[in-house]
Amino acid sequence: MLDVARHAQVQFSLGLLALLVCLTALAWRNVFGRPPAPDLVIPAWLKDRLWPSRDVDSKWRARGRLLLDGGLAALALVLALFAMTAGRVDGSRLDRERVFHEVIQAKYHAELGWDRIYACSWAADHDGERAFSWIEKARALELGPAPTLQARPKPETKLEFDERREGKLRKVTVRPEVPVEVERPPANVGGKLVPTRALADQAECEPRFADGRWDEFKADVATAAAMWPKDGYEGRNKDARSFKLAPVFESYGSTATPARLARLRLWFSILPVSGGSLFVLSLLGGLLSIGALGLVWRAYGLRAAALVGIVCFAELAVSPIASGAGVAASLALATVLAGFAAAELDRWALAGGLLAFASVELVWPSLVVLALVAKLGADWLAGHPRKRELTRLAIGAGATAVALLLLSATLPGGFGNWSAWADRVAVHRYADGSRQVGLRWLFVPDGSWLGGNKALAYPEKAQRLADRHAWILLCGVLLLVPSLLAVRRLPPLAFAGIAGVTATFAMFSTEATAWGIALPMLALAAAAIAKHHKPSALLVGRPSTVLIAGCLALCVGMHGIFRIQPFEPWLFNMVYSHLLTTLMLGLGVALLLLPGLREHGDPPGAPASIPVLLATSGRTPKPAADASEALTPEQVAAAAAFDAASAITAVIKDEPEPARDEQPGGAS
Repeated sequence: MLDVARHAQVQFSLGLLALLVCLTALAWRNVFGRPPAPDLVIPAWLKDRLWPSRDVDSKWRARGRLLLDGGLAALALVLALFAMTAGRVDGSRLDRERVFHEVIQAKYHAELGWDRIYACSWAADHDGERAFSWIEKARALELGPAPTLQARPKPETKLEFDERREGKLRKVTVRPEVPVEVERPPANVGGKLVPTRALADQAECEPRFADGRWDEFKADVATAAAMWPKDGYEGRNKDARSFKLAPVFESYGSTATPARLARLRLWFSILPVSGGSLFVLSLLGGLLSIGALGLVWRAYGLRAAALVGIVCFAELAVSPIASGAGVAASLALATVLAGFAAAELDRWALAGGLLAFASVELVWPSLVVLALVAKLGADWLAGHPRKRELTRLAIGAGATAVALLLLSATLPGGFGNWSAWADRVAVHRYADGSRQVGLRWLFVPDGSWLGGNKALAYPEKAQRLADRHAWILLCGVLLLVPSLLAVRRLPPLAFAGIAGVTATFAMFSTEATAWGIALPMLALAAAAIAKHHKPSALLVGRPSTVLIAGCLALCVGMHGIFRIQPFEPWLFNMVYSHLLTTLMLGLGVALLLLPGLREHGDPPGAPASIPVLLATSGRTPKPAADASEALTPEQVAAAAAFDAASAITAVIKDEPEPARDEQPGGAS
């Protein structure tokens, strides 16, 4: 198998190749003004002389399309295989932090609760392998209520003339007469760093475990510790081991939802925690994702399935988003892909169940389900009720959500775990938001791009987010408006994907790994537009192709940008959020400026304009009423010559001359 660095390089190269295919398609479209279609611009009588057989041209076109789609499918399959084989049977190259914070936390949640995973893991290792003996400090996870930040009062400023300086202005800052007390969160939100031995003694871990469970826990902790490389990460020196392991014990606990923890607890009550079992689960998740892409193929075609697959697997495995192959992420991805495909295939109950699984698993996809329901409701108000679809979607989603919530109640602590999870997520965002992505992170810096202080602590960044909450809300609404205005024009699944993902990014801050699922959802939205509006076919229509290219560019670009993240941690929030904002803004502009998302060719007189002609009738489009859109003299002459040739051909074949006032149907 390839090493981690080479694995990521191949992933980057294949993603770049797919991006170049999209850019080539856009370049061809812009140069020629429309997809290559000689049968639209070559008279039938001339075409008969050039190609004696009428089927030759269509046959070669079909072969070319098959070759292109087959090549993209092969590229997606190779990327899928790379994602599935990123981990090894011994457990190395898995996302070790998630294995520790999800698998170990889930299996022993009854004994560990939410705040003893570091103390008890160190104590168990100290009684066994002592792989963590060099770790001197760990975080005491004293889970409390989420910090409530209040906006700081803004000082009043005014300008006054300074008479002593020849009328020059001076800036005077005036504080409020009555100072406003702002309640500051405690300094130990999420727990202080405490010496590991004192922390383990205070937790009293071993008495919390029943007979035999302590030995089993020690064995599982030793298995998790063995997954870290013994000679550092990616060839670094021996000190790199502390670079990778210490932050795990200095983090802020698990942020997995109770639904995911309950499911993992059920799995690992049957399966042993070992490198082999974790590898099999990651492999199974990849196979399920490929199976879901098969449903996408059936619903949207091979080209759509291939492009969506490339976007999927360029974000998984050894990517800048995850630090290794995931155990559970692929399952959520597979359910989202299959849910969209099932809805397109009119299996609404199945689609509701699959999308509800992803919603309870990750929470943020619930916005996608809400957008889908809103679209069906808008169609109902417009006089196109879809009672059957809406009913089946609600039944499937409701039944699945109830079942998963009841499963989460089997986790020790019951439904109260959801409140504890929400507090934990808030603590993570306040104390260590380094992996968070969202529009709000663009409001954090103050001149940092121009040489100001970039290394702000995350508590200070969180305070700035609270200070600028009104501006963040306003900009989030503006970013969401274009997709909401397109609710009547977009297909249901396209609107659900675009509006749900945009709302997630505009209104919330999510873990960056979520975008390994959000970007494929945007690619699925492009596929839905292409299916229901033929001029917007993938790699033919501009809007859908640009959306796919934007997703691929983001995947490819982050592979390179993330290399400097260990040296400038502030970059991840800022750069990734800026790139996603650019993608969302471009998508919003397309939704606003392309009514109906219809492409009827370039306006007459444009540099790359070609008259739209029908091969069967030889008709030209009706001239525009506006003189500014009239045909150029060269185009008028070409159209007149073509009409004359068509009339002669009609007389020879004893056919009536086609009417000039009919609308053309061959525009693309």
